Amino acid sequence: MNIKFKLNGLSCEGCVRTSEQEISKIEGVSAVQVDLKSGVANIEASREVNLEEINKALEDTDYQAESN
Repeated sequence: MNIKFKLNGLSCEGCVRTSEQEISKIEGVSAVQVDLKSGVANIEASREVNLEEINKALEDTDYQAESN
């Protein structure tokens, strides 16, 4: 299942790596790819992952997800 979200607060490649690492910790997520320029996160998961779960995973960062 491919899921897309918009991430706010990204400003550098370090932001991309951190957000990818945190989102990849969500149960069922097998791959995460974040595009710095567009701010879009492409998530490959074995189940539906919702916006609330993404933001919970990012709560200790400066990033926030919203519907794409």
